[in-house]
Amino acid sequence: MKTKKLLLTIAMLCAVAHGARGQASWAEVYAMTNTTAAKWTQLNAGSTEGMTLGAANTTTYYYANSNLSFTNSSVGGSGLTI
Repeated sequence: MKTKKLLLTIAMLCAVAHGARGQASWAEVYAMTNTTAAKWTQLNAGSTEGMTLGAANTTTYYYANSNLSFTNSSVGGSGLTI
């Protein structure tokens, strides 16, 4: 489980680096994660009702193409759960 969270964190950080460094950085991301573009899911919308990324016993790679806001108006709710 810790490995999955670490990979998701790295993937999200790489998405931020992608915006700062340009297209060439994706080749490095794919090499580090041993993936291809087909294995990545774009996050293109935030949420005001909370959002959960990933599923148990699977590795999913996400990237954001812009700044996104995740909030939850429910009492005790989480804006983004990974």
